[in-house]
Amino acid sequence: MGAAEDGGGTAATARAAGGGRRRVANGEVPPDVPVRPMGDIAVLAHVVWADGDREWRAARAVRWTRTHVMVAWRDDPQDPRSERHEWLRADDVARSVQWLVGPGPADPRTRAGR
Repeated sequence: MGAAEDGGGTAATARAAGGGRRRVANGEVPPDVPVRPMGDIAVLAHVVWADGDREWRAARAVRWTRTHVMVAWRDDPQDPRSERHEWLRADDVARSVQWLVGPGPADPRTRAGR
């Protein structure tokens, strides 16, 4: 597990260590970019950092095309100036995931007909 996945590899940590703002390696700008904001939808963004770390992070979808989504998040949740916007492929953005927390074993007491 990389530092970003275990919570230790935040951009704020990189800046504090003198590394500046971390570069997103899987960013990709679509050929036709919408110029106006389109919404503010809570999403999970799969971010691959230039150093190889990967993470799924909470973000907001603010613009999109059929193939890409512009997501926004704050590197420091307390600092509005740390907000960044990145274009990612649509496959790297999800509104929810089922694999994050699987269902527990079925409880026979909750089965229909009882």
